[in-house]
Amino acid sequence: RVGGNLFSKYLMFPRDDIRRLFVRRGDNGAFVYAATARGGVFRSKGLARTWLPLGPGEDFLWSLSGSKDAKFVFAASPENAVYRMRWGRSVWTKIFDRDGVYVLSSNASGIQLALAAQSGAYLSSDAGSTWRPVDALIGEKLSAAQFFAGSLYFGSWSNGLIRMNLTSGKLERFFSDTPIVHIAILKNLVLLGTWGDGLMIVPHAALLQ
Repeated sequence: RVGGNLFSKYLMFPRDDIRRLFVRRGDNGAFVYAATARGGVFRSKGLARTWLPLGPGEDFLWSLSGSKDAKFVFAASPENAVYRMRWGRSVWTKIFDRDGVYVLSSNASGIQLALAAQSGAYLSSDAGSTWRPVDALIGEKLSAAQFFAGSLYFGSWSNGLIRMNLTSGKLERFFSDTPIVHIAILKNLVLLGTWGDGLMIVPHAALLQ
């Protein structure tokens, strides 16, 4: 119940293990996408009673995201696969299988993509058709990725926050030795979810100095 203190389990969802939710709002209303472990992705219009299974199979899906231009939805697995599906369809294309991936992030156009993977970071400038590694991060286990205001941020499972300048490619590291597992943006604030060290809220300007 919104605004109250009463919670009940939503019984209409067909699986018990949900790894990530994503909401797409458009002219036809809101659609909720849910990624599951071993059950694929499901879609429902406005939390209706029915959920449509979309595939792509029985991968352990950890990340689910979409491009703001409303063209694609992306599902990533730490078991060596990233999939792409065009909105409104149910056919997936495997666009990456070189490393296990925790998070895929896209810029506003959906053309630039970034992967936070088990053995480093990977970038694409053509919506996932080709990929290149970030050489300075090869071998580092990364947990999160987020485009924001000319920068690309990565979270490390063991060694803080990494900022990449998208123009120069220069890397800077903050909060060394802190496991950063989630990154979110709220206006001009960068919210960092840590593994065992609470929530950190940092003004974006402080990371540019």
